[in-house]
Amino acid sequence: MDPLGQNAHVEPPQGAIHRRAAAKTSCYAKQIIESDFKEQGLEEEDLAWIAGGLVDAGSATSTANFHNIVLYLAACPDVQATAAKEIAAVVGDDRAPAMSDVSPLPYVWACIEVLHRNTMPPWAIRHFTDADVTHKGFVSPKCPAVVCDTVALQFDEERYPDSFAFRPERYLGHTEFAGDYAAMADAQPRDHWTFGAGWRVCPGTRPAKSNLALMLANILWAFEIRPPTGAEKGGKGSAIDLSDDAFDMYPLRQARPFKAGFCLRLMLQEGLTVEAAF
Repeated sequence: MDPLGQNAHVEPPQGAIHRRAAAKTSCYAKQIIESDFKEQGLEEEDLAWIAGGLVDAGSATSTANFHNIVLYLAACPDVQATAAKEIAAVVGDDRAPAMSDVSPLPYVWACIEVLHRNTMPPWAIRHFTDADVTHKGFVSPKCPAVVCDTVALQFDEERYPDSFAFRPERYLGHTEFAGDYAAMADAQPRDHWTFGAGWRVCPGTRPAKSNLALMLANILWAFEIRPPTGAEKGGKGSAIDLSDDAFDMYPLRQARPFKAGFCLRLMLQEGLTVEAAF
């Protein structure tokens, strides 16, 4: 009996993984199945949770980030215009951006950086001490939850003036991946703390940022995103709310339902816009 569906991704996917392993199809799950996992005290169900966790964690945060970036872009036409110009210069208009096109798009990467500064879990992921820890005279006993106050760090007005503004220019000088910044002994060059700190840095930083950059490049290559219009708005664009009231704060900081207009760039001359609800 599994009333919460917690084992839903163990079977039948587990059987499919074994078939792929037998067929010599390479994937992460195949590699851990073929490892010496039993010598590490793991069972096959543990492997299913390890592999499934990558999908679970990545899909929810990516969906939330997609909603958030659409909200910000609808409210920031200047940001859109700058990013779209950069994409057009690198990719052109006869094909969609591919992963190989993303690297030379510094402004697009900066958009992802400032998006990630609006951290998904508002207080990061809780961890627990497995022994008493003393740091600068402060004693943290074994077992209590320890959290990183990412909101205070990432919206510090001294570090980021007008900190809640969606301003990609802040990050044009950050050219490394979050995991590389997290490994630095000096915390000052850090881009943000969304992916954690110390030994507990999220292992999915590189694919998360790369996939979001590719997604953003494709969206802005194809569409211009606008505030909602229509009879209910008097035929005029309405202001986009970017305050804290526009977001659900827990467990993920995700934009609450909103509307935005999507206009195909190839059809801009016709003035055709499709309005979508998120």
